Amino acid sequence: MNNLGSTLESAGKLQEAEEIQRQALAARQAVLGDKHPSTLISMNNLGLTLRSAGKLQEAEEIQKQVLAAQQAVLGDHHPGTLTGMNNLGLTLGSAGKLQEAEEIQRQVLAAQQAVLGDKHPSTLISMNNLGSILKAAGKLQEAEEIQRQFPNIQ
Repeated sequence: MNNLGSTLESAGKLQEAEEIQRQALAARQAVLGDKHPSTLISMNNLGLTLRSAGKLQEAEEIQKQVLAAQQAVLGDHHPGTLTGMNNLGLTLGSAGKLQEAEEIQRQVLAAQQAVLGDKHPSTLISMNNLGSILKAAGKLQEAEEIQRQFPNIQ
């Protein structure tokens, strides 16, 4: 069901995707518990769909829950935790909370550089995401400097 929800989201069927993802989350919570990595994946996917649907406050709340659980279960530098941080940063950016989004994106980028290296695809995506947040915040020179480093990922 989780994969179906993600497919529906990609197809733009956001209401149906949200319903399916809520069902998948409830099922995983009932069987696996709230902090199981698979449950956290379902929560994350629901948060992404809510962001796509413009339900930014609920998406932010869910993504903060996901991140807190990932940090407790997986640790601060686990790739899954870093993905959760990145998703939260993007949601905050979409909600216009640019200062908070920038802080999170800088944390994600620093952790990914330390854990994955400068040239890992996830690190490059995070660098691009930080550049986008900086651009939205009007910090154009810094955004340009970051984005010029990796023009092929935009």
